[in-house]
Amino acid sequence: MKITILAVGSEAQYQPTFDTAYQYLKKETAALSAELSYAICRPDAAELFAALRNAMGQSEAVVLLLSPEPAAVSTALRVVCGGLERTAQTDAALQKQLEARAARMGLTLGYEQLADFASCPSGATQLPNAQGLVQGYAIAARRQLLMALPALPGELSALYPSAVRPLLGKLAGLAVSYATVRVLELDQFSVPQEITRLSQNPHLRLTSRHQCGDYTIFVEATGAQDPDGTIPLTLLGGRLLYGAPQDDHEFTSAFASDMMSDVLAYGQGQSLLLTGLLNQQVIRTAEMLDMHCIIFVRGKTPAEEVLTLAREKGIAVISTQRGMFTASGLLYGAGLRGV
Repeated sequence: MKITILAVGSEAQYQPTFDTAYQYLKKETAALSAELSYAICRPDAAELFAALRNAMGQSEAVVLLLSPEPAAVSTALRVVCGGLERTAQTDAALQKQLEARAARMGLTLGYEQLADFASCPSGATQLPNAQGLVQGYAIAARRQLLMALPALPGELSALYPSAVRPLLGKLAGLAVSYATVRVLELDQFSVPQEITRLSQNPHLRLTSRHQCGDYTIFVEATGAQDPDGTIPLTLLGGRLLYGAPQDDHEFTSAFASDMMSDVLAYGQGQSLLLTGLLNQQVIRTAEMLDMHCIIFVRGKTPAEEVLTLAREKGIAVISTQRGMFTASGLLYGAGLRGV
């Protein structure tokens, strides 16, 4: 998995901050075996748009590290909204909270500036930052993830474990689980020794806090995602023509038809389409219904222009020799359901 980190803000003022944040992310993503790239962008809309477009074209995840400068936050918000054709949505309650927080910090921000700090693109998942002004958000689109995060290392490290790591883990095909354990009445040497021993397991991450003779241990376990609900190509003896559906989406439902009018009428909410129809309307129908994969049955292979459209829309394409009835039965037996 490739992750591109774009730090947005004044390089002269914030480069040490950006560098520290990048090193933190590099360490935290090591378990994902991710390839990281890093660049600093001025809060200039044209420059950031070009950098973001390039990053989205070659990375599974793009992270915007935003300095607390109003210009950086505003520019990033407008570039993301413009590039993804979304609108900026302002949380009025959050805006009031940030106004009070800014006052406690001795900062005076205008109404529009505060509104930008309290806004995120429509459809984004908010990643609240309880410490500073820069709020995080995440947007998942097909097989990609775009996140905006605070660049200040203290705020980033507070937000990352619970909000960011699970999203990146899921994108990388890993499941991340957490537990908090209190240890009572053990001597102060036994617990650290046991933590050191367990930490040798690459799938475990342990930290601890010692207070008044008691230890609180924070456990994070990382492993392969449960494959239930995914589509193994071997199930249908299929041939992957484009995409990698088993790596980015859990399939729980399917719809089978050669009539796209029926698919439009009854296929809402289904994540996979089986059909023997080979024209571009199949791709457009799947896109309209947010289906992530199309399986062409009876050994049919679509023409190159159909595959090209599928690539443009980010829809995986599989061809199988199975007939529609047999393929549907196999998928049903694997746990997928339909209308």
